[in-house]
Amino acid sequence: MATPKISIITPVFEREFEIMRCYSSVSIQKGVDFEWVVVDDGSQDNTLGVLRSLARKDNRIIVRSNEGKGAQDARWTGVKNSRAEWLFFLDSDDELLPNCLLNRLKDVSTGQRKLYNAHCQYQYGSD
Repeated sequence: MATPKISIITPVFEREFEIMRCYSSVSIQKGVDFEWVVVDDGSQDNTLGVLRSLARKDNRIIVRSNEGKGAQDARWTGVKNSRAEWLFFLDSDDELLPNCLLNRLKDVSTGQRKLYNAHCQYQYGSD
């Protein structure tokens, strides 16, 4: 497998039913090679099982687990297990817009930006 251009790093805890929304937004990203490093932080529900099932179907997903050390430590575990030149941190309750990774990569590949800070917009209300 070729080295991906971007590693998406997601710490996750107790998201058995919510992680599919995040995965759906990650899986539709086009035009850029990426890997999704998801670190479970000691969930007691079936989050890890869901992630392992996704990883068996999608070879871009790397699943790791921590022992309840917190989100920051889970992010560092993700960084240590990433292979890409660029890192993109995504929380497990967030979703990416289509072409998000491609647009961020275009921004940084011009050489004008060495660091990119993405902002999220939240929409409250019914799903």
